[in-house]
Amino acid sequence: MESYAPAVRRWIQLWLLCLLALPATATQPWQQEVNYQLDVTLDEPTRSIGGTALIEYINHSPDTLAALWFRLPPAALQAGSYVDRFDFPEDAGRFSRLAPDHFANLTTGEVRVDGEAARFDQDFSIGLLSLDQSLLPGDTAHVVLPFTTRFPTGGASVRIGYIAGQFKGAYWYPMICPYTPQYGWTVNRYFGTGEAYGEFGDFDLRYTVPAGMIVASTGYLVNESEVLPPDRLDALSIHSPSPLDERQGTETWHYRAEQVPDVAFAMDRRFLIDRIDFGHFESWSFVRRENKEKWQGVAELCGWTIQQLEEVYGSYPWPRVMASDSWSAMEYPMLTMMSGSLEGSEYVFIHEVVHNYTPMILHSNSVDVQALDEGFTTFVEHLLTKRWYQSDFNRKRTYSRGLFKERMLVEDHVVRGTEPYLTAVLAGEDLPMVRGGDIAHYYSLLRVSSYYKTPVMLNALRYVVGEETFFAGMRQFYADNKLSHPDELDMVNSFSNGTGQPLGWFFKQFLYSSDDIDYGIRDVQIAPLEQSWQVKGTVVRKAGVRLPVRLGILTTEQDTLFGEISFLSTDPPLDGYQRWGSWDQLHEPLDHYTFSVQMQEGIKPEKVMVDPRGQLADRNPLDNVSKSRPFLIRFDEGLFPKPPPSTKQYEVVISPTLGWNNPWGAFAGVRAKGGFFETVNRFDGELFVVPKQTGESLKGRFWAASPVENLPDGVEATIYTGDLHGDKWLEGGLRVNWRTWGGRTAEHKATLQLGKWYRSSPSSLVPVKSVPYLALEYMEVYPRGRETGSLRARMIAGDAQDAFVVLEFASQQRLRVGKKYFGLIETRLMRATPGTSPRFRPTLSGASSFSVLGDPLAGGPMNPADSKPDTPQIVPAAIAPVVTAQQFPTDRFGVLRFSLERNWARSKARHALGRLPSHLYTGLFGTTAVYGWEKWYRGEYIYRALAEAGLQVELRDFYGVNIGGRIAVARIHLEPYTPLRLAETTEELKQNLQLFISYRFNRFFR
Repeated sequence: MESYAPAVRRWIQLWLLCLLALPATATQPWQQEVNYQLDVTLDEPTRSIGGTALIEYINHSPDTLAALWFRLPPAALQAGSYVDRFDFPEDAGRFSRLAPDHFANLTTGEVRVDGEAARFDQDFSIGLLSLDQSLLPGDTAHVVLPFTTRFPTGGASVRIGYIAGQFKGAYWYPMICPYTPQYGWTVNRYFGTGEAYGEFGDFDLRYTVPAGMIVASTGYLVNESEVLPPDRLDALSIHSPSPLDERQGTETWHYRAEQVPDVAFAMDRRFLIDRIDFGHFESWSFVRRENKEKWQGVAELCGWTIQQLEEVYGSYPWPRVMASDSWSAMEYPMLTMMSGSLEGSEYVFIHEVVHNYTPMILHSNSVDVQALDEGFTTFVEHLLTKRWYQSDFNRKRTYSRGLFKERMLVEDHVVRGTEPYLTAVLAGEDLPMVRGGDIAHYYSLLRVSSYYKTPVMLNALRYVVGEETFFAGMRQFYADNKLSHPDELDMVNSFSNGTGQPLGWFFKQFLYSSDDIDYGIRDVQIAPLEQSWQVKGTVVRKAGVRLPVRLGILTTEQDTLFGEISFLSTDPPLDGYQRWGSWDQLHEPLDHYTFSVQMQEGIKPEKVMVDPRGQLADRNPLDNVSKSRPFLIRFDEGLFPKPPPSTKQYEVVISPTLGWNNPWGAFAGVRAKGGFFETVNRFDGELFVVPKQTGESLKGRFWAASPVENLPDGVEATIYTGDLHGDKWLEGGLRVNWRTWGGRTAEHKATLQLGKWYRSSPSSLVPVKSVPYLALEYMEVYPRGRETGSLRARMIAGDAQDAFVVLEFASQQRLRVGKKYFGLIETRLMRATPGTSPRFRPTLSGASSFSVLGDPLAGGPMNPADSKPDTPQIVPAAIAPVVTAQQFPTDRFGVLRFSLERNWARSKARHALGRLPSHLYTGLFGTTAVYGWEKWYRGEYIYRALAEAGLQVELRDFYGVNIGGRIAVARIHLEPYTPLRLAETTEELKQNLQLFISYRFNRFFR
């Protein structure tokens, strides 16, 4: 027996050694290890940095690897790349529009593996290194990879770039892609939206740069005594700097970083340094000389943020946290890059420092599960900014300077969470949290699911399990997964273990679906008993997310009695809440539950509230309180910055309408818009007086829409009514919008309207008093990957003296012309039956090509009042068309319209006069049309052609004011055909001129 003791001891020692070799907190069975030595030299004239990467790849997996995959992001930042072709609509083709000198690239030399030449294939941002000898489990490969990275500049810069004398290095070296137990190789192309995802390892970094260049880099400075001796550090102090260092030659900055997934740097001759010791870590800030006053306190804020994060999550594993004064706000291990002033932007600095934990220490895949990166960071940002400001608001000091001294709170936890989330939900455009980070039609939707849906989910979890239990789950998530690669399932398991509750049912509702939260209260009865009161009511669930119900009964003494309705009677109780019943929504998913509560003697109830502490992003909180509906009226004069919409009240916004144009003269009116969260139960109405007009001068229009119960999101009931330009109408119907967000399909809109129209103006040869009609419209908006545009098909059928049918096909295409101009091309083809003749009047300009349903202000299915074109129309506030076909009935019509415009100015100032967008447009326009009509009393058909071309100019959206003009300087009238001629007389030019100035402040609602 004793002879086996040495062997047993050796086995025990071996097992202990293996356990010590594993990452201390990783829950994964194994994790790859990649160590880098990067020895590079900066070449300023060629805007490049290059050298050799010595890479040690240790295969801890049980798998045999035949190749190694690399990520080479700089190679994506050039014309013809995948990001250039498949970017979001607003940026598609952006590199192709730049001069090649702006492009980035990453090129490689001869690659060797264990001393032997190896094949390396590159497809823009992806590289494949084929191994002649497969890498067995437990083996190590040594890769020698010469490379050169060229910094982009100007519009080609994304994360990496050379701007204003600074070299910013992000995702700048050949990085080996992760190989994990969950997914094997994760090989994501670089689209600029997802962050770096790499293996943990040690980095030895040597940057050879011109003398005088200051280098801020991930890691700690090994040769600080050489490049930052005490006298030089004092000379670079942010508090009392010496003149700029003009030394010649080169020097090498040697950094070392241990157990990090990535490294980044910023190089700038103008950097000054602030340095604070926080005990087990230091906080450094690198700021350009011209911004030193604006960056006072940055190092202190960064260190304070790490201290707070240690309370929320756990201990910080690295020796430094740093911030560099670099364009854009972005995060890397130990190094945060930001720009601008600290004052008023503290929340941005806090947000970027929080990224040291998510996703740098908790290193999730930021492309496919971006919610674990940006979402968790935004949630913790909300916690820490509340502590920093001692307020719920992220930004306390953002107000108009010089002109208005009002404090306007424009950025808070609602704006960076609940508001954008509800906007997507109420529009039926919410995305699941787990999906490719580069897949979305618009960046705003990607941002909602990545940044803002996670705080909504985590606040709902706080609602479910309580504060103390929730933060126990946060700390467990960190303890289980720090310095490893957690995915969403790891997160679910950690929170379940940390809270002591099974939470898979909770997380799957947010992670993998677009379900939302909507609870309400109804049928509340408050009845007196002999010595107390009884409260009865019904809680209703109207959406997919299922949660325990928290209720509050407000008493006449303004106290609140808190109660809960759990899923099961065996569920753990929540501190501060009485148990009022159990409603098993998970296994018996009824949509309502009736409760009954007897109050204590002497306490009189007043009303009942769902979610009394306001923790949930309920899609319709208007029914969360009995006996009242929250309501807010706001006057919007257009001088102050737009306030955020209320997430708890139905709002009505009233604004003035003032203006003048040459067809109408002066006019004045008032406009009212209403809706919950600018999206649900909307209405938009306007009344105005036009003194110059003969006859009735009071005109108006009204439009409203409300979701249809029990139908999918995007289906609305609509009503339009109005009296403009001699046209009166009343119509109602249904509209539906749909889009497949996971792919790249178009957005579709369909409208069905039933209405009645009345014409009192003398423009028709045959008087018509009342015309009932049916209108159908289908619209397709081009998807991502094309230029902005749309296709429409419409049919209108009605009956007056004769039945009539109008068919229309239209397209609108916006094209970029060169670098500064945009072209808008619009085509319309129409066919109408003879019975339409008295009602069909084409126009060459203006958004509506016939006035059977009114003009562009009128609404109606031809021009929905709430619709917005893909690009602003020139002279959008004009009330009358420039050119109208002669007043004869028309039943065939074709039009081709174009405009060429340039936006000369857009205000970007941070003061009162610059918060609202203002644009100065100039351009050319042209329109041509061919139309025909049947002279029914002669039995013959007549065609006529019109064409015009001219100039236009407009100052748009300057505090609601639009000023513009449009003049047709050349015109053709073909009847029969006559040659093109210029306007010859002053009177003719005057007739062709359209001027307007109007004040219609409409920015508050979308």
